[in-house]
Parts: sequence; C-alpha cells; structure tokens
Amino acid sequence: MMLAPDAFLTDAYGWVTNQSGHALIGLVLTALVAWLLRLYTQEDMRGPALVLVVLGYFFGWEATWQTIWVAGPLDAVADTFFVAAGGYVGIALWERRGPLLAAAMAITGLGLALGAWRRRK
Repeated sequence: MMLAPDAFLTDAYGWVTNQSGHALIGLVLTALVAWLLRLYTQEDMRGPALVLVVLGYFFGWEATWQTIWVAGPLDAVADTFFVAAGGYVGIALWERRGPLLAAAMAITGLGLALGAWRRRK
C-alpha cells in the first residue's frame, strides 16, 4: 500500500508528524551510511555521511519525484531540511556533545513549531 503524497498545507498535526518522520529517516540513514563508510575507510565519516544522505535524499527523491509530481519546491526544501536536522541530531548524539545536541534539537523544534503555526486553523 502506498500512501498518497501530501504537503499538509492545512493540517498542522499531519505536518509535524510527517517532518518528524523525515528527521528520523535522516538520523537512521546517516548512522547507517557513516557505519558503512567507516567499515570501508577505517576513518570517522560522520560529516561526509550526513552530506551524502542529504544530497542523496534531495536528488534521489525530492528533486526527481516530489517536486515535479506532487508538492512543489518549498515542500522539498522543508523535507530535506528535516532529513538533515535528524542526521545532525544523530551525529550530536553519537559524539555525546550536549551543546551541539541542544542546538540541533532546538533548531529542529523551532522548525516544527513554525511549520505547525503556519498551518494552524
């Protein structure tokens, strides 16, 4: 079953849960790609993994499918932002850097709050 794509232009709750899902995708994919790169290179590859995930997500999904067929460029930018934010939160957790984690979560939370406020009824 495939869910119908939706930009949640008038649904604040739907938008927050959708973007939270994008953040989780970013966190998981960044961790997986960083782990695979580390196996291959024997070096810390968290930063490059995040870049690969964000670019791969944007060009592999948003630019080719979502933007053209469904929701438009602003939705693609928002989705990609939350994928990047999730990956960044994952890196901050991995490095156990409290201030970096707090900043990443604050930016993510602010983005969620602003998007929900814009879609309130």
